[in-house]
Amino acid sequence: MAHGVAVQGRAGHVRQMHQHVGAMASLLAEFNAYLDRGGANPPADAGGYKQGVLWLDDAEALELDEEIVAAIRRRASNGPGGDRRPRLLSLIAFPTET
Repeated sequence: MAHGVAVQGRAGHVRQMHQHVGAMASLLAEFNAYLDRGGANPPADAGGYKQGVLWLDDAEALELDEEIVAAIRRRASNGPGGDRRPRLLSLIAFPTET
């Protein structure tokens, strides 16, 4: 099981995706608010957006998921201080048709 994805039926996954769509609307609003602030500069602020397709079998996809979660966990206990700013990260992954 990938992190954060419970074993459930189609309806449960649809319900969860709909919740994520609401979160995506919030994400878009947050990004627009960031761009509206004076001096917003995504490259200079280590911000941006990325999307791509990777050819992975199920084991490779699970391994990638575990690597991403491990990287996030290593930084999850960081608190405010110095030059740190809160950074919003969102990831949705699923297989597509070829």
